[in-house]
Amino acid sequence: MSTICMPKSILDKLDHASKSFLWGSSVEHKKQHLVAWNKVTRPKSEGGLGIRAAQDMNKALVAKLGWRLFHDHDSLWVKLVKKKYKVGNIHDGSWLIKKGTWSSTWRSIASGLRDVVIPGKSWVLGNGRQVKFWTDRWLFNRILSEEAGGLLPQGYESMVVNDLWRDGNGWRMDMITPYISNNARLELTSVDVDKVTRARDQLSWSESVDGNFSVKSAYNLLTRNSDPRPNLEKFYSRVWRVTAPERVRVFLWLVGNQVLMTNTERSRRHLSSTDVCPVCKGGVETILHILRDCPAMMGIWTRILPPRKRRTFFDKSLLEWVFDNLSDENEYCESTWATMFAMAVWLHNGSSTSGSRGDVLVGWVMPTDGWIKLNTDGASHGNLGLATAGGVLRDGYGDWCGGFSLNIGRCTAPLAELWGVYYGLYIAWEKKITRLELEVDSQLVVGFLKTGVSEMHPLSFLVRLCHDFLSRDWIVRISHVYREANRLADGLANYTFSLSNGFHFFDAVPNDVDSLFMDDVIGSTRPRRIRL
Repeated sequence: MSTICMPKSILDKLDHASKSFLWGSSVEHKKQHLVAWNKVTRPKSEGGLGIRAAQDMNKALVAKLGWRLFHDHDSLWVKLVKKKYKVGNIHDGSWLIKKGTWSSTWRSIASGLRDVVIPGKSWVLGNGRQVKFWTDRWLFNRILSEEAGGLLPQGYESMVVNDLWRDGNGWRMDMITPYISNNARLELTSVDVDKVTRARDQLSWSESVDGNFSVKSAYNLLTRNSDPRPNLEKFYSRVWRVTAPERVRVFLWLVGNQVLMTNTERSRRHLSSTDVCPVCKGGVETILHILRDCPAMMGIWTRILPPRKRRTFFDKSLLEWVFDNLSDENEYCESTWATMFAMAVWLHNGSSTSGSRGDVLVGWVMPTDGWIKLNTDGASHGNLGLATAGGVLRDGYGDWCGGFSLNIGRCTAPLAELWGVYYGLYIAWEKKITRLELEVDSQLVVGFLKTGVSEMHPLSFLVRLCHDFLSRDWIVRISHVYREANRLADGLANYTFSLSNGFHFFDAVPNDVDSLFMDDVIGSTRPRRIRL
């Protein structure tokens, strides 16, 4: 990337990998790209994420070699390259004309010089013998010929600064003033040609304050867009400065770009036949609708809004509404309103950016005939903290086939969950069960059981013991369930905090969890809001 211009096909693959990572796409699962790549690669202040496009970044890195060509005069590689390719004066571009005998490295350096270094160069005035007065950028990064509007007399464009300076008298204003503005004339009077030390003119970099070349400034030069567009720098500054998790700020960035996958957006992309809100069924599902104007959201806002904001809260346009609330740094519930607003918008939105949400009824389900179901759970008061585990075996009628609890001591929550699984499998094996359904409410633990962990993992010893049981001569199905479907095992784990350390087996239902057991028997359910 930093020595040659790579093939476009390779650079496109790098960009494709960045896009896939950003939106969560894979070979098997393609995701919608909500924001165009040319917007994503803009600076954050312009509504992008500041991710750098591979082709422009490659050119900026190579341009650094071109810059060093005119500054690292004592470097061996600079001397060799200058001699081999007859590098001349930077004003004379004849040595930059492409030739078939060039190596790939020199072709790349020459490309960086043509596309980056020469357009971005400026001069620091010394004796004035190298700098072109009218066509070079040297007077506060100003090119004076642009002020003349192409009306310069013949021969003026080739003049160097020294040609328009008279020792002891200063600038030859009679030749200069007719072609420059009053501001440029005033700027010119602040600059002198160095006739004392006779220092040489120095090549400088116009894109940085200190005149030093940087890859960042070169990239900015390559990607600068002069097309007129709204100035939203203050808006995005508020978005990225709000005190909230990064995922919340990224969500607000999507709001700012107005690309949330609402039904209106789905309809525009021909992914849906309707633009109606699925929650209230009474309005078009725009971004402002799901964040504020849907009756479901209005009820939430009404409950949490400070009295001072109620008058104008529901009257503003989307970007004005978001900006005003993110700018409110007044204290609210041990935080600021800006933070509270950001979290509320993210948590309660109904868009499919985080998946459309809905309420479902969740409860324990009896196993199929011939199978026994094992539910286990772990609990920890802190991570590291006092920890317990519990589990229960039940048949296809919901009858109690045995239960246990384990007062572990102090450990992490995942370790407590794994101890619950281990003792549950141990009891099931001892009871000579041949078909077992294992349900756990920890996706992390389910992943451990299904795919294993490396030998260096802190929990590998217990995962290995569990796998020893799973590999035996029986059938074990492992699945993740919501906590609402695992309430009895959770109750046993919490009940164990009142018991002595060690293992406890229960032939019958303990009184403390009898109500939970009966709820499962009669098939009671509880609502849970999930991503649909």
